[in-house]
Parts: sequence; structure tokens; C-alpha cells
Amino acid sequence: TPRTVAKAPFDDPSTADVIILTSDNVSFYTHKIILSIASPHFKEILSQPKLRNDELFSPTKPREREIVVEEDGQTMDYVLRLCYPCNNPPSGATLPLAIQLACAADRYKMSDALLAAKNILLEYADAHPLPVYFVARRYGWDDLADEAEKECMRLPSLTAEACYTEQMEHVNADVYYELLGRHY
Repeated sequence: TPRTVAKAPFDDPSTADVIILTSDNVSFYTHKIILSIASPHFKEILSQPKLRNDELFSPTKPREREIVVEEDGQTMDYVLRLCYPCNNPPSGATLPLAIQLACAADRYKMSDALLAAKNILLEYADAHPLPVYFVARRYGWDDLADEAEKECMRLPSLTAEACYTEQMEHVNADVYYELLGRHY
């Protein structure tokens, strides 16, 4: 896939000192200071001396570093908009995007983005209680898990075949069995 450049405000290489390259080859021109404030994870990476061509950085210009991330462009756009001062904050997150946002925010230790993900997931607790429940349990969000569990109790069946969601794979089986025990 050819490289593309992210939308504004992440499209200006003239002021950027860090490029974030996503799994789908989207380049985000970002700023070390903002990433360092928003994320202890990025702060640690960016405090390391510039390295040759290793898995963290590859020099592209003398002023720029490139960080390759696992997330796709849509997820990183949402995450970065949560920590950048910009006029167009993110909106319209789908359930899968909210789950990806939670994973990315957790990975990069971005507490504000993690809280935003939790709030988005709360909006889906009524319509999609099972994935929300398992994500909430994964991150220790008991209040959100309780809200989603109330909706789970209204489901006709919680058998593994009837309620399987990929999010079950990220928690201990005990979490599912506890929910099952309360349902029946």
C-alpha cells in the first residue's frame, strides 16, 4: 500500500519533528512535545537518543523520527485528535473504533483517550452489551461493566454459541462464567 498523509492538523511536515506511521501506511506529522505530554509511553520512546534503523525509528530527515505503530490510520487519527489542540475534535466513533481506541489508549498510556473510549463505549452498552461488558471488565471499569451487565440480563441466552464476541478472548474465562451464573 502506498503511503498517504493524514488529514490536518497532521499533514504539515514543516513543523513536525515526529512521524507516526500506521499499519495501513498513513503518515501523521506530529510533535514530540505533545506526544510526550499526552503519553508516558511516547515520552519514554522519544527520550531515547536517535537510533540507526531499528524497529522504533528510521531517520527520514535530520529533524524527524518515525514511529511505526500497530494501529490503523482511523484509530490513530481519533487517538491523536483527543490529545491535540485542534478545532475538529473526533466524533462518530463506531463500536469497533471505540474498542480499538481503548486498546491504543491503553497501549500508549493515554489516560484522557482511555476515558474518552470508556465514555463512547457507554453509549453502546444498551445496544451491544456483551462486547461492552467484556471490554469494561478487561480494563477494570466496574461501573461500565455493571451498566452493560444490566442489558446482558435481558438477553434470552448467554450460551457461548449465542453470545460469542471477540472481546471474550481478552478476559479470563471466569469473567464469562460469572456473567453466565448471574444470568441463570
